Parts: sequence; structure tokens; C-alpha cells
Amino acid sequence: SASPISLSPAVFRRQMQWLASDGPQVVTLDALLRMDAAADAVALSFDDAFDNFRTEALPVLRDLGLPATLGVVTGHVGETNRWGATDQPGIPTLPLMDWDGDQAAIETGVVEVAAHTRTHPHLTRTDPEALVDEVEGVRHDLQRRLGVESETFVYPDGDLNESVVRVVSAHYRRALTTRLADLESREDPLRIPRIDTYYFRAPGQLEQWGGARFRMRLRMRAFGRSVRERMTGG
Repeated sequence: SASPISLSPAVFRRQMQWLASDGPQVVTLDALLRMDAAADAVALSFDDAFDNFRTEALPVLRDLGLPATLGVVTGHVGETNRWGATDQPGIPTLPLMDWDGDQAAIETGVVEVAAHTRTHPHLTRTDPEALVDEVEGVRHDLQRRLGVESETFVYPDGDLNESVVRVVSAHYRRALTTRLADLESREDPLRIPRIDTYYFRAPGQLEQWGGARFRMRLRMRAFGRSVRERMTGG
């Protein structure tokens, strides 16, 4: 879609094929956090459970045997990503998977479902009672509809503060942010950073994994993001 949370199907397939053949080991999020910091490994994660995850990404992951974590917004399952009934700037409005699609993804054996709130709000702007409902309630939804006890939370848009993390810590073992960085030793499991593969979509960029050029590009992108966030108050 040309938004920074997307890749074309062809680029995605190329990246996953490289990971499956020559790249770092692809493991579950739980396994990654248990590994030594020097281990050459990654975990894959996808936010929102778009329907095109089912049609485009899941077949590739299944065929290559690559595990992934899928964040589900339970109050919008089968609907769209118009959180709060508003369009998201720079992000197209797209359909989300329905419950049958979520269940089918789990049954492939490569998908772990994560809690991504009920309605995808700005958690730092949510009052305490509603915050608990978003964080705890989504876990109940996933258990009731899919029979899973999710231990992973995904902060919508990476929006968090100490109060939000405190509520999340009462219900989950780990949580994903949008902080652009690789894992460090003794990483806080409730503030796990991620790397957007969108920034490494050109041929040969992801394949530089672990090298000086890869790390330089990662630092430059992270710096640019931090500048934008300061300018916009994000």
C-alpha cells in the first residue's frame, strides 16, 4: 500500500525466502527472548490481523515453516482498521480477518496470537478503567473466541508510559513496542523493540543483516523516527 507498515507480496516473499535459507534463524518470540543476546536469530510479528495477512503472508509462512506472532484487535475482528471510526493518516483502510480466519491461522501451527487491545486506542490517553478493559478484556476475548491464553501484548502504535506498562505487566509476560532497534542483552520483556522490514525492502538491504551497513541504516532510520516524534509530540 506504500505505507510504512506494509510490503508488497513479492518483496515479502523474497525476504522470507532469504530468512528461511540464508538469513538468521527464525524462532518464536518466546524462544528469542530465551536465547543469548549474541544469537543470530529473529522473531516475526504482524499487527492488526489484516485480511491480506491471511491471503498473502500466511501461505508463505506456512510453506516455509516460519513462526510468527499476530496481534489481533478483538473489537474490530471481521471489520476494518478504522479505529474509533476514523481513517488513519497515511494508512489505507483495509479489511481485517474474521474469527474463522484467526482460527485457521492458529491451526497452521506457525501463528501465535497476541493481544492488541479491543479497539486500538491511544493507551496513554485512556482513563484507568478503560485501560484495564482494553488490556485485560482483549485477553478474555481471545480465550473465549479462539481458546488461547495469550502471553504477548502489542501496544497500539507503540503508545505506552509507566502506567500502561504496569497494567500490561499484570496480565502478560512480554509486550511489543514500535521502538526501532535490535534486541540488547537484558532487554525489558515488556518493552521489546522491533525492526520494520519496510525500511529494508530494496534488494540486498535485508541481506546485509548484522553487517555495518545494516546497522548504520537502522541507526539512521531510528534517529529520523525520533526526530519526527519529537516534532509531532508523539
